Amino acid sequence: MKANCMLVVARVGLAALLLAACVGLAAALQPQQAEAAGYTPHLQSVGWKDWFDDETVAATSSQPPCFEAIFYAASMYPKYIAKGLSGETTHTTTPLDDLNDLPQPGDYITFGNYEQDNNTSNGKEPIEWFVLDVDEDNNKALVVSKYALDCQYYHGEDGDPITWEKCDLRYWLNGDFLLDAFTGKERLRIPYTTVHTPDNPTSGQPGGNDTSDQIFLLSIGEVRSYFFSNGERMCVPTAYAVAQGAEQEGSADTCVWWMRSPGYNIGDAAFVTAEGLVNVDGDSCCDRYIGVRPAMWLNL
Repeated sequence: MKANCMLVVARVGLAALLLAACVGLAAALQPQQAEAAGYTPHLQSVGWKDWFDDETVAATSSQPPCFEAIFYAASMYPKYIAKGLSGETTHTTTPLDDLNDLPQPGDYITFGNYEQDNNTSNGKEPIEWFVLDVDEDNNKALVVSKYALDCQYYHGEDGDPITWEKCDLRYWLNGDFLLDAFTGKERLRIPYTTVHTPDNPTSGQPGGNDTSDQIFLLSIGEVRSYFFSNGERMCVPTAYAVAQGAEQEGSADTCVWWMRSPGYNIGDAAFVTAEGLVNVDGDSCCDRYIGVRPAMWLNL
């Protein structure tokens, strides 16, 4: 009996130590400004609520999670804990042609050039891309721009039953942007991708026909799948994007950015808020304050 009691005490003590460690690590990873210099997206605005999907924990909640939630966070997001222990708060951006190995999700690469500092006299700046997925069999990676690179209408006519297939933004991305940001040689490394846009998950507003694009926007499902928290989805616009109309919000100076998915109503498109929330209801396609984060598959 005495041995059993000692075993129970030991187990309780071990559980308490593990809980304390999780609490300490979570506290160490309190929210940071999304544009804090050198922080990776995985450490941007990582706080209690950001360990979870926004459908699991209310984004407005300011209360620490329950014990089970802490253990869940520790098991689901070991990368947060590892980075917290190591103190790593910087990321390395590697030019695509300088890669020695396949990039991994979470890496940054540079590829192409686009005006970003709003000073045309010093030329275009290299575009930083965040790696979302890697297809090792076909030697290609799915990437999205780290920053909102521009500010554009989703579509110029308000109230039209518009889909991704017919919207102005799709034509701009695969026309003006593609030609401006990449050389002819670079464009050969951007394959055409069959892009499927599901219907709006709330209203059933149709997503339209599949398209074949080199450049596209992420869908609601992709944004939820590839970004693990509100903090990861937060995005800072470039100085050029701000000059084009992108509105910055909050102390982190983040912006709203378009997704390709339809909004709740005809003529609306979904977007990610400046706080990193996935807004499936969306806003008018002809709003001009919303940033653009191009995405593409890239041959490595």
